[in-house]
Amino acid sequence: MASPATLRSGWAKAAGALLAPLLAAWLGATLALWWMATGTFQVLSAARNPAIAQRLEPLDLPRRDAFLRHAAGEVNRHMFRGWARAQLVLGALMLLAAWAGAAPSGKRGWLPGCLVLLAGIAAVQGLWLSPEIERLGVMLDRAREAATLRRFGLLHAAFTATDLAKAALLTGGLWLARKGEP
Repeated sequence: MASPATLRSGWAKAAGALLAPLLAAWLGATLALWWMATGTFQVLSAARNPAIAQRLEPLDLPRRDAFLRHAAGEVNRHMFRGWARAQLVLGALMLLAAWAGAAPSGKRGWLPGCLVLLAGIAAVQGLWLSPEIERLGVMLDRAREAATLRRFGLLHAAFTATDLAKAALLTGGLWLARKGEP
């Protein structure tokens, strides 16, 4: 029977082998989601998409704009809801990797801390920011009240800031993982 140290070493090697691909996939998906989220509002805009404007010409301008804004919001809410869940799973995997990859000598590098921060950001975004932004977005589809718009803007800015921090951590973590740091 293998000793606990041998088993831990095997887990550490397996976690290390999966870490770089997981970080790269997470970073790639984050960048893709940024592109898709901004693209949704461009494609579903009468001002930027003449074909949409022509097809919806029977609607008066305020109703058409509200309809398109709602449609873009629904697409983005669906994407971000699924992405928040996926990131919670990725965050949990990062915590496992940080635990499994702990150096037996007790010597730790920057990578475990980076992985813990990524898991924390995934938790904040998935359990608080995304659901609250989604809730406010639905409210804004019904009525564009100043207080709701302000709160939505603040939460969106917080989400954007944490997403930029996450992208930086993913890039740094990927660099550290490829470098082979514990």
